Amino acid sequence: MTTEITLPGLLRIKPGHWGAVFFLLLVFTLRSQRIQNIALSSAGGIVRIDFSVIKGSNCQGYNILHSTDSVFFTLVGEYPGICSSPTEDVPHSYNHTSPQPNAINYYKIELMFVETSDIQRIYVSADGRPLLTPYPNPVLLTDGIIHFRTSNTENGQLEGFICDESGHKLSNLLVNCYDYTIQVPIYYLTQGIYFVWLSDGVLVYGTKFIVSP
Repeated sequence: MTTEITLPGLLRIKPGHWGAVFFLLLVFTLRSQRIQNIALSSAGGIVRIDFSVIKGSNCQGYNILHSTDSVFFTLVGEYPGICSSPTEDVPHSYNHTSPQPNAINYYKIELMFVETSDIQRIYVSADGRPLLTPYPNPVLLTDGIIHFRTSNTENGQLEGFICDESGHKLSNLLVNCYDYTIQVPIYYLTQGIYFVWLSDGVLVYGTKFIVSP
């Protein structure tokens, strides 16, 4: 004797069909994981949070939550706007400028009214190692260029990018370092606070600078 099972308001499932049902539930669960590719990095006392929202998702903004004990979280950043696309994955990033030094810092990402990511963690050193020191800082708009002194790379090529306070990338960089000094053009920037991230393939350099009118 065979018996059909009815899920209220849904469908009737016959014996032998449960495998297909579980497969569909698994697919639905995987598709519901909208936040992916989370990566944390720390340099110069700043923690950078990178992640992406998969295509086809509904994302009406996100929050960045921070904790020092992995239990109690506080809001440190938010993006109140469309943060997804029906046709492609959308990358996002955020710079947390005041993490707890000499401690493990915990982060999670919250898509408003939709989903919260798993907790991510990173250790932030208090020695601050100023891998990049901008000068002059603030720099004038009319200067069109800012200089950075490194404490580790004497000569060589570095690759990275400049982003704004919200962590949105504004331009890619490929610069040469001579005698611990780097020059970066900023003619396309406006008044405000910016962050620069550079890497020589081993170390990550990060700092912020101010552009004044």
